[in-house]
Amino acid sequence: MTSPDHAQPDGSFTPTTIGQLQNYDKAAAGAAQNAWMRTAMEQVRLNFLNQLLSIVLRPLALLIGMITGENPDDFDTLDEIQQNLVPAIIRAPIKILVDLVGDIPVVGGAFEEALAGWMSTTHTTATQTRSGILQGWGAGSTSGTDMGVYSVFADIKTALAAGYSTATITTSTTWTKPVGAVNEIVVIGIGSGLPGANGKTNPEVSQPGGLGGGYLADTFKPSAVPSTVAITIGTNGAATSFGSLLVTTPGSGGIATTFGYSDTTSLPGKGGDGGAMVGTAAGDQRPSTAGKSTPLAAGGARGVDHFNDSTNGGAGGAGGAVDTTTTTRCGGAGGGGGGCGSYNVGVSWAGGDGGVGGFPGGGGGAGGNKGQGIGTGSPGAGAQGGNGVMWLFWK
Repeated sequence: MTSPDHAQPDGSFTPTTIGQLQNYDKAAAGAAQNAWMRTAMEQVRLNFLNQLLSIVLRPLALLIGMITGENPDDFDTLDEIQQNLVPAIIRAPIKILVDLVGDIPVVGGAFEEALAGWMSTTHTTATQTRSGILQGWGAGSTSGTDMGVYSVFADIKTALAAGYSTATITTSTTWTKPVGAVNEIVVIGIGSGLPGANGKTNPEVSQPGGLGGGYLADTFKPSAVPSTVAITIGTNGAATSFGSLLVTTPGSGGIATTFGYSDTTSLPGKGGDGGAMVGTAAGDQRPSTAGKSTPLAAGGARGVDHFNDSTNGGAGGAGGAVDTTTTTRCGGAGGGGGGCGSYNVGVSWAGGDGGVGGFPGGGGGAGGNKGQGIGTGSPGAGAQGGNGVMWLFWK
């Protein structure tokens, strides 16, 4: 019997001689086979990831080469970018300067000092760019980085890690389902926050802030999604919708699972209530309230209430907004409620306006009531809620 002439894994699967057959250990051979297969599969995985990374980095390498005049092949990997980018950025303006100056002799120290200062600034910018690439890719600190570069590389890494294509939609449109192999479509919608109520002339009842626009996330099989879908982005308190498959509800929502909807703290915040006054004595006020915060945005500050100091109620602060490019999707905060106007010797003062809700979906703050008594003071106006948004993911 002769051994096969093609490649075999270490510890061949079968004996090739009578002596080997006599000493054949099936368990040892199986373990050797499994070890060989694990090594081979790991090599396949690494080759695939390297090819995927090269697809992403090659356009970036061409862009860097075009800007700096360097060889794009010097920027094909993350290690090469780390080693070569800063020197290339520093060399580029020097090349231009040499071309302009030519053989003209440089006389005096003023020009040299100016050039040294300019080079220092250039080096700082280049260092921040390099840091933005490395920290953005590694999800590290933003300190000392170019935030634009940091955000781009953080987004690229997130998309590659999750394997999703993404879209952020802030105006109503029609979405076309991608053609080809798509396994799932994830939709996250945030509706527009409701406006806060206007303050009242009768100051005794505090007016409510608007509800947040609601947050709803669901995953769909591609077969359940039409080839085109009408997407409505809520404004002025309206819902955000993905056809009839997903429609937000103010003040509520969740993340769909096989077993029901799970609660989420990503809901947009409610607007703060307006200030009120139920009498003319000290302690008769009903203070305004701040807008509700979310994990990524601070609620608007409450407007200052007044009692007998001849002062209008303070305006509520605007709710904090959330950047739509954040890794974790989240609603904006509610606007603060307006303060109640003061009462003084029978004359009333105006209530403060509510604060606008933060984007996306924060509820508007309510207006504060006018003070007790007669006079020209008017109630504060309720504020609008933040507009809605939708995110789509598919792979």
